[in-house]
Amino acid sequence: MTDVTRPGRTDDPLDKAHAAAAAEVARNDGKAGAMLAASNILAAVLMGVVPNADLSGPVAVLAGLGVLLNLAAMIAVLLVIRSRFGSPAAARGSFLHWATLTPEELVEELAQDRRAAATVTLSRIARAKHRLVRAAVDLTVASSGVFALAVLVALA
Repeated sequence: MTDVTRPGRTDDPLDKAHAAAAAEVARNDGKAGAMLAASNILAAVLMGVVPNADLSGPVAVLAGLGVLLNLAAMIAVLLVIRSRFGSPAAARGSFLHWATLTPEELVEELAQDRRAAATVTLSRIARAKHRLVRAAVDLTVASSGVFALAVLVALA
């Protein structure tokens, strides 16, 4: 029987799973970066417009709600891009752990196949990031809707 988990094989399912999990983490980080840029643009526009605007009661309430929703979206994407590896001891098999080792300890550490554990950890990180990105998108959509409603009320 052939060992399909042998390191160095290009068709190794464990290598493919690890690469897919790492790619998903990177993909969520990219999405979070785009969401943060969009939220910052909206915040900048609001900072330029709101101080000079004469907002009536309902429009002010809607604008305030829109700002809060946008702020919540920004916080969600900042949590996405925040490091999730934890302490070096908890991050065995990662650069954080390797930085605490001597060269000899690193060689010994790398002799152990920790790809399965690393893949599970990366997958959990990717899932958490995915949930936060979804929340940020939902909050941004809600914020945009509230701002649109505020404009309609202001124009009425």
